[in-house]
Amino acid sequence: MITGYNDDINYNNAVYHVQTEDMGVRYKKIVTHVFIGGAILFSKKTSYEHLVEGDKVDERKLRIFMNDQHKMIIKIIKSGKIEYFKKKLEESEGKEEADKPIAVIKMKNVQDVPESKNGIIVIKSEAKKEDETIKTKIKHLIEENEEKKSFNLNVKSSTEIMAGEPVVLKIMVDEVETGKPIKGAKITIKVVGLTFRPAVYSGETDENGIYTREIIIPTFTKGTAAILIKAEHNGGVEERVIRVTPQN
Repeated sequence: MITGYNDDINYNNAVYHVQTEDMGVRYKKIVTHVFIGGAILFSKKTSYEHLVEGDKVDERKLRIFMNDQHKMIIKIIKSGKIEYFKKKLEESEGKEEADKPIAVIKMKNVQDVPESKNGIIVIKSEAKKEDETIKTKIKHLIEENEEKKSFNLNVKSSTEIMAGEPVVLKIMVDEVETGKPIKGAKITIKVVGLTFRPAVYSGETDENGIYTREIIIPTFTKGTAAILIKAEHNGGVEERVIRVTPQN
């Protein structure tokens, strides 16, 4: 599994945190999450099966592949096209909620996105073909979400999670069918927010399937933040997001 990329992008008085990671050869996918205010704005998963032979992956080509997707998402943010992508997919899926994770349409260039005139998006003649592409991507997204759960990930905190306060997180990982604790699961904790740099903690679960870590949430009074918790074991990945309450 290759180390990913993390960047904070400032655009239109907002800070977008872009994170691209390798999900491992079991899934043969990379995923880019875009966060704003500690919440996931959208996620894009892309297969890299073409880079895998047997159980080995060409790491040099995978790193280039990840970097290309990471940079493309950053270009989309800087171009101001993010809301277009989100709106287009929400309309296709019949969604009403604006805060649900979505997949981003893959396009060769940011310039391929239709421009708008007087607030009306002008769709070119390729729109029908693009609609079919969106339907295919939605189908793939549904299939990805229905993948068999690898293991259980549960998180407990010693107190209410508040900005500027220490908190002890108890992270528990066990098998889905038997409930048996999983030893050696890799745990990554990231604290992200609009007004401070991300903080990262990592470790592994013990023989009881538990990883305990005290962290301190940076102080902030405006905006939002979140704690992102990821567990990895035998190529499987499970994640949790915990919102942080700002100081009054």
